[in-house]
Amino acid sequence: MTVSIVIPCYNQARFVGEGIASALAQTGPHGIDVIAVDDGSTDGSAAVMAAAAATSARLRVISQPNCGLAAARNAGLDAARGELIIFLDADDRLHPGAVNAAVKSLAAATDAIMTFGRCTLVDEGGQPMLTNLPVVTENFYAELLQRNYIWTPAMAAFRRHVFEAVGRFDSRVDPSADYDLYLRIARHGRIVSHGQLVADYRQHGSSMSRDPVAMLDATLAVLAAQRPYIDAHSEFRRLYWRGRRAWRIFYGEQLVERFRTDLHAGRYRRALSAAGHLLRLYPHGVAHHVLKKGGLILRARASQHPAQAASDTESSRFETEAASARGVRPSLRARRRERHNA
Repeated sequence: MTVSIVIPCYNQARFVGEGIASALAQTGPHGIDVIAVDDGSTDGSAAVMAAAAATSARLRVISQPNCGLAAARNAGLDAARGELIIFLDADDRLHPGAVNAAVKSLAAATDAIMTFGRCTLVDEGGQPMLTNLPVVTENFYAELLQRNYIWTPAMAAFRRHVFEAVGRFDSRVDPSADYDLYLRIARHGRIVSHGQLVADYRQHGSSMSRDPVAMLDATLAVLAAQRPYIDAHSEFRRLYWRGRRAWRIFYGEQLVERFRTDLHAGRYRRALSAAGHLLRLYPHGVAHHVLKKGGLILRARASQHPAQAASDTESSRFETEAASARGVRPSLRARRRERHNA
């Protein structure tokens, strides 16, 4: 058996060498086929990949004009030779034994078409961070409607034939194309979780996931594509709407913070743009913050303690639902506030 590891890369010269090294370091009785896809990088990424390819016959480099993350993953898939496929973002890393864990999991579950493990958050320098990843071992489609618990594609491995059945990465929802693929796969066939730590998921300022407008637009489009199936399967309807609300809060609150930061810094044009996106993508959140601000003003004038309790309860509810979109627990302060004001 051969396992192909596809590494799409756009302007990740700082990190792609580590990602490639982690892929080439995988061992086992299976063959390893690594494909790095340079998606029109302009920062020296191509030179890093070429240098790595010169030292290993297991690494091939493909170059193409900048077409986006989904297209780069698909280009790597087209070139892949393996029966199993893993997609490793250029700024992430595989743990030793990641491929072995996927191979053993799918060998034990011969009817499964996808398996996944766990990841650790790491900072820009690669140091571990607190990781509150949820444990999901069943009801994969129902859980995916509410949150994406596969935080980075390197957590997952796919049988090659699944792409013939459900399609490939969709460039129309580029920032959330992985989430879209997981939902389609979960509807089509069996997924298994092996529970082993397989990847480092790097957090840094240039990550695509740091753009709340692009992420929320794409994520809502991904969920909207599930509507025909949801309409025909009413048991998922409540979970679908819960997921839409949780994603709006999760990314909407990031956009609120961006608006505040730009406004306080005097970047009025950017603040105005953020306000427009808020009204389009997160209108209920805008109303919540306006009412909350009004309540603060009234409380300051009248010292009405019941208003404080009501405001705190609403804030706790918003924080709780925002946390659920990423499968993490709300803060201890929020949980205590909810119990106190119940």
